[in-house]
Amino acid sequence: MAILLPTESKSLKGRLIHGSIILVLLLGVVTMVYPFLVMLSGSVRSQMDEAELDLVPDYLVDDTALYRKFLEFKYNQDINALNRAHRSTYFSFGDIEAPAEVDLVVDVPGEIPFFHRVLGGLAADRTVQSNLRRLREHLIQRYEGELNTFIAEGGDPVPTWLNVLYVPARWYDTRYEHPNGPLYEAYTLLAEQRPDAEFQWVSLAGHFLETMVYPVFGRGDDALAQFNAAAGLDLSAFSGFRLPLTVEQCQSPGLRKLWIDYVRQELNPAFLSVQDRDAYEERYQAGLQDEFSSIEELNAAWGTSHLSFRAIALPRGVWLRGQHRQAYQRYLDTVSDDALLIIPPAGEYLSAEAVAAVEWRYARDHSGSLRRQFAARNYINVWDELAGEGRALTNTIIYCALSIVLALLVNPLAAYGLSRFKLRGGYKVLLILMATMAFPPMVTLSSSCFATWG
Repeated sequence: MAILLPTESKSLKGRLIHGSIILVLLLGVVTMVYPFLVMLSGSVRSQMDEAELDLVPDYLVDDTALYRKFLEFKYNQDINALNRAHRSTYFSFGDIEAPAEVDLVVDVPGEIPFFHRVLGGLAADRTVQSNLRRLREHLIQRYEGELNTFIAEGGDPVPTWLNVLYVPARWYDTRYEHPNGPLYEAYTLLAEQRPDAEFQWVSLAGHFLETMVYPVFGRGDDALAQFNAAAGLDLSAFSGFRLPLTVEQCQSPGLRKLWIDYVRQELNPAFLSVQDRDAYEERYQAGLQDEFSSIEELNAAWGTSHLSFRAIALPRGVWLRGQHRQAYQRYLDTVSDDALLIIPPAGEYLSAEAVAAVEWRYARDHSGSLRRQFAARNYINVWDELAGEGRALTNTIIYCALSIVLALLVNPLAAYGLSRFKLRGGYKVLLILMATMAFPPMVTLSSSCFATWG
């Protein structure tokens, strides 16, 4: 039955009523569609922009937001990792501004040792990064999906492939031990395939600021002034700090003390050597001869094949493991502070502006592929969860298929019977069926919750 008669609907009052009804329905549509669109927009975000409520994420239309998104990916959602590489003091990726248009050429000569940089996109908070997914796929292909074989060969004891994680290396840390095993082998192969722009440069200057300067002086403008006064420097920003390679290069007693504490307590011995290598090499060999009764014992402990103690060179810019590293560290403890020399990593003296300019250029030049990658990332991860492990997807398909088949078989028969025959209680059955359609499960659940709280 119509709400208004045909003659009433033509009047001004009737038209106002019709217009009001249409307006209310449109508002209802908006209140239903807008939250859905916000939810859809949230599904293509990450930790950096998850709190934003714009229907279109900024990184899809703005290059600066895409640049921040790329940095979040590259530095594994760890703002401290970015601050070390940039020698900056940001508190979040959302604070980062695009660098000025600088035409810089970054040239790092020679082959880059593996411990001079770290591949990004391998770890994150509540997000599976694309490089971690590639790492897992490589392991699954290598072991043909046999997780127990992976664990038996030295992999982490995890319940599923989706629990395989890779902790980014802290090469500069004196307590960091370089891992071995299938997980690191897969990382090495992946690192050979990824572009240079996805790697974080190891910055000893950034590590020095993080461990020695910020805990003492802080990170603000006043902290910079205090550090300049204590270190005898004239920096306009922390990003301009260059780590002295020797204690003699320290311009003040304050910086000298910080430098000594850093190389003695925080810096990995892979980045330490001595200034006069020839003069100290014999001392190193003599110390090893006192520590080991024979060259065979040393080779067994180190896993090497030296012919004599005189054939052992003093390490210089190489990565050491196990007892070899421990012996070298004990030797460095006997060397005077004035004789120590820092062996800088390949990207140490790239300016913070150069690093940022390269990252900005890469994000801008690959904007299309990066936007597609970040927009599809969460959906790919959900698909991996559903289809990659267990029978969740298979069981859901079977359940839905059976439900549809049974509904197509039973519902037409029941509807025909209720419509063609005057069954006792048929009206009540129809009423119950219509009630379940009028009040969906979400409404009944809310009612149950209110009843419980009441």
